[in-house]
Amino acid sequence: MYRKQTKSSPFVNLSAKNCLFEIKGSSYKDDIFVLYDDVLKWVKTEIPEIRCELKCVFNFTVFNSVSFKSLIVIFTELNNFYKRGKRIEIHWYYDKDNEEDLEIMEEFKEFLEIPFKFIQNTSADNTYIVKS
Repeated sequence: MYRKQTKSSPFVNLSAKNCLFEIKGSSYKDDIFVLYDDVLKWVKTEIPEIRCELKCVFNFTVFNSVSFKSLIVIFTELNNFYKRGKRIEIHWYYDKDNEEDLEIMEEFKEFLEIPFKFIQNTSADNTYIVKS
């Protein structure tokens, strides 16, 4: 599954064959739930076939409450596959100036077993600080 980024919807690149799971950019389009429904369908149909470790990268510049609710459903499904033995890890990128997003995700992470890495974007030159 591949979707180009627009002003209000994220870039999406999901490939079971290449062990890719990447969503990044802005996520606030009025009907963004349609995109995340497609992502959830991909998760349910493709992850059972994956034999490699899947690093799921989420790197949002901004997202709305509809996006966040959709992500909760997707994370829950990923967590269910992880509990059944799939090798999955989530990499959550956050802006150093937006600690609120980090706090929200750290609280949500407590309800999941799947490994999370929190990665702080520290500057425009794409330097990152990893926080497990």
